[in-house]
Amino acid sequence: GGHVKENSFLGFWKFLPFGCSMTVKGSRIFYNTNPEAINNGKYSPICETSNATLPGEGMDETAIVSLLTNGAGVNCATGQNLSMEDCVREGIVLGGHVKNNKFLGYWRNVVFGCSMVAKGGRIFYNDNPKAINDGRYSPICKALEKKVTLSLSGEGIKCSKKRQVSVEECIAAASSVGGKLRDGRFLIGYWPNAPHGCFIGASDKAIFYNPNFSGYNDGSYQPVCIKAEYQATLLPPGFGSRCELGYNFSVDDCISAAESVGGILRDKKYFVGYWSDKPYGCFIDEADKAIHFGTNPNGINYGDYQLVCPSGSEISYEKSNFLIEHSEASLKCFIKESGQDLYMHGSDNGSNVIMYGNEDYAKNSCNGSCPNSLFVLEKEPSQPNAWYIKASDRDLYMSVSGGNNHGNYVVMYGNEEYAKKTQCNGPCPNFVFVLEKVSWRFNSWYIKASDNENLNLLGGRPSFTNDDNAVIMFEGQGAECKGFCPRGLFNLECTILDG
Repeated sequence: GGHVKENSFLGFWKFLPFGCSMTVKGSRIFYNTNPEAINNGKYSPICETSNATLPGEGMDETAIVSLLTNGAGVNCATGQNLSMEDCVREGIVLGGHVKNNKFLGYWRNVVFGCSMVAKGGRIFYNDNPKAINDGRYSPICKALEKKVTLSLSGEGIKCSKKRQVSVEECIAAASSVGGKLRDGRFLIGYWPNAPHGCFIGASDKAIFYNPNFSGYNDGSYQPVCIKAEYQATLLPPGFGSRCELGYNFSVDDCISAAESVGGILRDKKYFVGYWSDKPYGCFIDEADKAIHFGTNPNGINYGDYQLVCPSGSEISYEKSNFLIEHSEASLKCFIKESGQDLYMHGSDNGSNVIMYGNEDYAKNSCNGSCPNSLFVLEKEPSQPNAWYIKASDRDLYMSVSGGNNHGNYVVMYGNEEYAKKTQCNGPCPNFVFVLEKVSWRFNSWYIKASDNENLNLLGGRPSFTNDDNAVIMFEGQGAECKGFCPRGLFNLECTILDG
């Protein structure tokens, strides 16, 4: 509720309390720079603990002000100016001082708002919004609410669009991670060989801003980016592992995410490629931690790479392994061919079960998961690891047409009563499947006949691979599979059925 009068609130008095105070009657605000002053009883001290820091030494997350490097044209970003009342207090906290009634003015060459002379530490407050810093003054600004991070230097490295620092915020942001003004100058230019946005030179930490959207980092610069709100998780290496659908880092966010879990740029290079033998998305090489990004959605992790996924996302393969082996509850599962991006499909009575559609089709194309690509696994207690496989949206069960014999096709047929009781006076063998996990390939399972361990499901005829639209059938080659054998192995991506 206090108020000030221009050029009359700052002084060197003997009878006012040192620092900020307000008259008991009238509520007029004063600031006394005399540290030996004694309050005569007419003034109420105004006290507050301040958290301030110098960005060049590392900005604390609780800091409320920051002192920018002095330089020609350097000012606080829009919305970051301190009030006149806060200026003196925060300036003194940062090591500055004032002279009697000479800190407030309307100057052309002094920073608009609060500042401190780089040499000497004298504090000023300038009311001229059009003033241009002549380079002798260090702005005192509110600390940026946005947290920033300094990226690695490397060819092609840049901030993603959502994490760009504006030109107005660049100096404060770059200073907070060790940037400096080269010869007191904020370097702004339209460069083809530097990243778009705010960055510092890897060699001398000079602060730059490049408005060129097509700028390409030649490896000499470190982008200054807004810190991502998410955290990264490094998954263990394993065949077929991938991040949960929809929970992948972008190609631009991959570097900072991978760096946070131990990734490095091998020879300052970021490896981006369309590989069939490497996973899709952000990952690091298990051997040397080199950061990669795979653009092939059908790429397969053969076990040499570790996926970098946002924390909170799940790798459904690990979860599925545990649920299938230990859960007595019913599960809802996608059933994927282990060597290609193809999913089991079918929910019409009497229709063949086929391999059809990729991951995006199975999980997203029906305003969410497609019912005919999602199955329910119901436990059959008569033998270990035995399950019924049911359509997720109707009372239809997967069965082997004509019984469990070599060459017979798998169809959707019969309701629960038919599959479990009526036809066979109990569980029908051709409606029950045994899941057998292999130890030498990550999350890979045989789906076998319940009454013949030498029969397992294959996607397509024995001479074919699991091509799109290939029918599912029983094949009598047993569980022996030398080398890479995609047709007879399936990845199960399961969660517990709600309710």
